[in-house]
Amino acid sequence: MSLIVISFTFLEGLDNEIVVKELAVADSHINSLGISFKRPYGGEEVPMFNARMNQAIGRGCNWNDGDVPYSELENVLHREVSFAVAIYCFEPQKTNFIIGRIDRTVIDITQLGCTELAGIILPAISCTLHVTTSPYMVVHCEQPIP
Repeated sequence: MSLIVISFTFLEGLDNEIVVKELAVADSHINSLGISFKRPYGGEEVPMFNARMNQAIGRGCNWNDGDVPYSELENVLHREVSFAVAIYCFEPQKTNFIIGRIDRTVIDITQLGCTELAGIILPAISCTLHVTTSPYMVVHCEQPIP
């Protein structure tokens, strides 16, 4: 039993439907899965407006790319969440899409009130690599490395 986080990149298909191109699933045991799906139908069937938008927002996603038949999307999702005690996703649109495919409770992480990643301030970490005058000693982060 584990916690699962699902994310995906999608393009818009016919009637503005979500077409998942890349699916990522990670669990609390540090296991992860990344899958790219084939197109569900030919690109010529996608309205020109959607095709232009897909090209602009695809971020490297290509309608013609993919390894796994699109018809396997729900089977992959069901297999990956079968042992999950909690399932998380990002954004309401993606969360609702996943809920519609697996008929399980899926929590939208953005609704939990967590700090945005851009708002998290991490302490600066400075590390340098120096070679000393001794040909056999290297100093890394101010600590000698034998």
